[in-house]
Amino acid sequence: MRGADVLILDDLGTENATPWAREKLFQIFNHRYNSRLPTVITSNREPKDIDPRIFSRMSDRDLCDEITIIDAADYRRTAPGERFEARKQQHLQRMQRFQSRPEKREGL
Repeated sequence: MRGADVLILDDLGTENATPWAREKLFQIFNHRYNSRLPTVITSNREPKDIDPRIFSRMSDRDLCDEITIIDAADYRRTAPGERFEARKQQHLQRMQRFQSRPEKREGL
């Protein structure tokens, strides 16, 4: 993990919270921070809930191009029927936008 060109960590904060695991995670972040290696992180945790040592490296303005916080419900906790209905509605909205564009209607 230390030498990967790009490291993607999914669900930061759900890992085993033993002191050893926290220290190993910090060592990985610290190495990548010092080596200026790109790291992409996803988490459902608030920034204030992330280990301050790690968050300080994630948010260093000299190295971090962008932090995007998406405030959305957990997709996995939505019932399958609701997920299907939501996806269907999104698809219908995209189709309506597509069909309302004059340049697209002429080509149909």
